[in-house]
Amino acid sequence: MFVADSEQREAGGDAQFSLVKSCRVVALMVDGAAGLVTTADTNPGWQPNDPTSPEPSRFDYEPSAWEAPTTTGEPTEMVAGHYRWTRGGIEGRDVGGPEVDTGQP
Repeated sequence: MFVADSEQREAGGDAQFSLVKSCRVVALMVDGAAGLVTTADTNPGWQPNDPTSPEPSRFDYEPSAWEAPTTTGEPTEMVAGHYRWTRGGIEGRDVGGPEVDTGQP
């Protein structure tokens, strides 16, 4: 994935942060293809500071007043990095197949 919207806007329904699993965002792929992508259908990503870990980077989404609210109604929501941190970096894959092997166990 080359670039994606930060929130669900064009897919209908409530606004959602792009890394919430149920979110659908418009995305542009490196090969020039574009379309709606559901975050749950993307690879979960990696931890660039620990590339052998099988776990993705996770963080608390804490929206500002102008951003999409959490889906839980809580002030923060834990999300995985997905296409924000693609396993293997530029050689990795976000959609359409398994993540690349970075030597994780």
